[in-house]
Amino acid sequence: MALGATLVCDDQTLLRTDDDAEAVIATAPPTIKGQIEARGIGILSATPFDACRVRAIIDLSKIEDERLPPVRNERVIGVSIPLFYKVDGPQFAPALIQWLKGGRIA
Repeated sequence: MALGATLVCDDQTLLRTDDDAEAVIATAPPTIKGQIEARGIGILSATPFDACRVRAIIDLSKIEDERLPPVRNERVIGVSIPLFYKVDGPQFAPALIQWLKGGRIA
């Protein structure tokens, strides 16, 4: 959120497809909507989006070791979503933001 993102949900996420079953939509359960945990500080309040389209999956349990990795996708409730592995380094979050803005060409 410090880089310009807006909270949708933290810890629990409700997923559904849109009306055309072409996108996955994420929402927060009502009991935790607008709340985010900040480790070492506590539960914080944040103005959330009501819902958003899931544009990518970031697998933080796997480290990307290829300079130009293959295009990966994961199916979630029948919808194909781009999959990325964690990149160690400060460029990862800004690179994801640029991918969201402009996509990947190679």
